[in-house]
Amino acid sequence: MGVTANLLLGADGSTRLGADSRGLSTPEDRAFFLAERRKRDCIIIGGKTAANFGYQSSPCPVIVLSRTNPSVARQNQKVHWWTDPPAQAVQKAKLEFGANIGLEAGPRLLFEFLNNGLVDRLELSVTSVTGGEDKINLTQLLGYFTEIKKERIAETFFYTAKQPIRKSK
Repeated sequence: MGVTANLLLGADGSTRLGADSRGLSTPEDRAFFLAERRKRDCIIIGGKTAANFGYQSSPCPVIVLSRTNPSVARQNQKVHWWTDPPAQAVQKAKLEFGANIGLEAGPRLLFEFLNNGLVDRLELSVTSVTGGEDKINLTQLLGYFTEIKKERIAETFFYTAKQPIRKSK
């Protein structure tokens, strides 16, 4: 149990193609992502993710970490708007919803969680799509962990990264 981050990348490190990551996805990635999501006690997202994906429905509570109240909070009774810093939000989420937390965030919020030692596991999908935006370095991302497993299903590579390297402050 703990915080599991899910992220989708294109082969060139793209985190989005157009407005969001949907253009990078494959059927295999989507099936894996939805199965993982159903295992969570709650999901933490950022304001930009809330705006891009809507979250009108969700299998569990969704916490939007943002300085501004997202409109999705008025559309889905399971959405909670918090302005807490990440470490405080994780502790609060564990108390209110349970210890199995999903992080569905873009690169900025993901790296904030990683740099604060808040991610216990990373579930990463890498598809063959290229030409997107907001690129990140796969090696740098996986460098936050000591145990990495890689599996290929059709044209999608799935990485499970565990045993995070706790960064000292």
